[in-house]
Amino acid sequence: MVINSNDFNIVKFKEYIIDKINDIKKMSQDDIVKYVEEELKELSSMDSVIVLFDENKSDNNYEYVSPSLGKKIGKCKESSILVDVVEKKQPLLVKDVEKSLLFNEKCDNLQEKKIRDLMIIPVFLKKTGSRYPEVLVWGATNQTSNAFIDQKTVLYLIKFLDAVKPYILNIDIKSLSYDLLSLEQCLEKNETLEYDIQRNKQYFHSIIHDIRTPMNALQGFLELLSINETDETKKDYLDSAIKSSQHMIRLISDALDIAKIENGSLPMEKQPFNPQIELSEIIRIFYETARKKGIYLGAYFDPELPEHIVSDVYRIKQVLSNLLSNAIKFTSDNGSILVELVYNKDKDIITISVEDSGIGISKDSQKSIFMPYVQESNSTERVYGGTGLGLSISNQIVTMLGGKLDLISEEGEGSKFFFSLPAQTPKNEKPFIDSSKITAYNIFLYNWKNREDIRSKLVQRYLDAFGINYKAGEKGLTEVIYSKYDVIVIEKQFLALSEYERVQKLLDEGKKVLWLEDQFDNDYKWFKGDIVKIPYPLISYTLADALSNIKTKEIDHKNNFDSSAFPGVKAIIVDDNRINIKLMEQVFKRLQMKSVSFMDPKPAIELLEKSRYDIIFIDENMPKMRGSEAIKIIRKKEKKKKISPVVIISLSGDTDHQKEILAAGADEVMTKPIELDELSNVLSKYFSNKN
Repeated sequence: MVINSNDFNIVKFKEYIIDKINDIKKMSQDDIVKYVEEELKELSSMDSVIVLFDENKSDNNYEYVSPSLGKKIGKCKESSILVDVVEKKQPLLVKDVEKSLLFNEKCDNLQEKKIRDLMIIPVFLKKTGSRYPEVLVWGATNQTSNAFIDQKTVLYLIKFLDAVKPYILNIDIKSLSYDLLSLEQCLEKNETLEYDIQRNKQYFHSIIHDIRTPMNALQGFLELLSINETDETKKDYLDSAIKSSQHMIRLISDALDIAKIENGSLPMEKQPFNPQIELSEIIRIFYETARKKGIYLGAYFDPELPEHIVSDVYRIKQVLSNLLSNAIKFTSDNGSILVELVYNKDKDIITISVEDSGIGISKDSQKSIFMPYVQESNSTERVYGGTGLGLSISNQIVTMLGGKLDLISEEGEGSKFFFSLPAQTPKNEKPFIDSSKITAYNIFLYNWKNREDIRSKLVQRYLDAFGINYKAGEKGLTEVIYSKYDVIVIEKQFLALSEYERVQKLLDEGKKVLWLEDQFDNDYKWFKGDIVKIPYPLISYTLADALSNIKTKEIDHKNNFDSSAFPGVKAIIVDDNRINIKLMEQVFKRLQMKSVSFMDPKPAIELLEKSRYDIIFIDENMPKMRGSEAIKIIRKKEKKKKISPVVIISLSGDTDHQKEILAAGADEVMTKPIELDELSNVLSKYFSNKN
């Protein structure tokens, strides 16, 4: 009987097992092992099957012996498929083993032949008990074989081994209450149970697919609502609903994928792709999630990564997403996560790791962490949620791609999950980044001295990898002799608002500035000159592009803003954001304007009743009174001649309400963030500027 043949069915399989048990009962122990090996070969169509027995009988180490080959297989110092199966207590089917990073010829190639596919099944007498399996069943097909082994084949071989394992292990059947009659009854019940399971699986899959369609629509419409929503409370509610729908879709996908893996039908499509561009998308997606939780997510993408590697980019993204999702889930506020992509050119291997400062995993839990539906403890599930499927699916995917997923963790000190994959880089493929274009730079890192945060270390690590000379300088822009340096790198987080004007003066003098800030900030837009912004998370190719662009960038420093001045113009700034107020004050100071600022419209309106001002800049979205409401009040007071005519500029982040704001009486609506040239042009419309 062959499992994958057309005439195979569960009824015949039941009869087959009963016949084999009857044969086995008449054999000696040595004959039983040889007989089982031959039957397993016939069932699976594999070229070789070997039964290995636990020789050491110890929880501290293991050593297996093959009676038919007369060989002992000890624990390898390096990783291997054998070691992985024993330590993770899971069956493993590896296709095209020579391309798998798990394959170790010393341990895994027992027949010393060229192997194509390799299957190893651990056999335990009981579901719980010894730390290591009592028996390993090793099976392989060679490179010229026509045999096809899938996950379904493995599942039926496990059923067969479960029936014969007491005889293989020479255990008294009576002591187990495991006679022929009970076996028949067991098989009959198993047949009924399997039918019910298959029927329930089909029903489950149908329901899951039916749920996925409306869930995708639900998420899409929630996102559309969130984009146009200006009310912060409503936006928070929508964001929470979106996260919940995304979580539900992930759970659905996990359930479908684990079923596909069990059936051996999870598709793998290996195509060339750019790892820098494709995988950085995942980092950016999770960056905002981490940021909102107060976690810094950093990434190091090896500048030597080739422009293309060959693998399944969708599945790699799936694994990386699972690892990042877990890292964020188990890392507390103010923690950190570091993602690394490192390329080994000599071995043509790419290694991806996710390291967090989270709760860590106990040594005991690490033994079963990759098994389906397993979390570290019941309390973990209660506190953090999830199904426990993510790591199991990730482990299977990585194995199917020819790699190995592993971890290093200490309880209470964080975890590092990492996996290596064959890159299969196309011949003569060059690195995506050409560092030769930027190595001649001499860079000054402002306020970088003695900093130990991940952001600072990553910038220095990238510059070291590029081969660029740099100095990690101290704080104080006025104390630095900038003539020695081609580029000044400034991180917004470590720059005081009082130093913004000095940054502009440096730009006016022709200096080049690299400005680092979160992708959600826009402070760099207030500066004019040779300034290039790099948003976090920092990726090697974005930094290289920025350095290349700033080297070749040519800007006319005599722009509208630089030549503009509006002396004597008096302005009022109304904004509930202190940083925006500070920036506007700096800009007006540069334009020789006088300004006063408020965080609420009411005192600004009261001031207009007492003193004459030429222009008011008012934010639309404020908690106590919307800008458009304040504008209506000002215009009414103008009609009653309680306030002198004033130019009103509304500052809004939402273009959809422009008509409403103009109808309220605003002269202009400027959308945040405001470009300085745009501001200069607007002022010129209402006031004559002095050149």
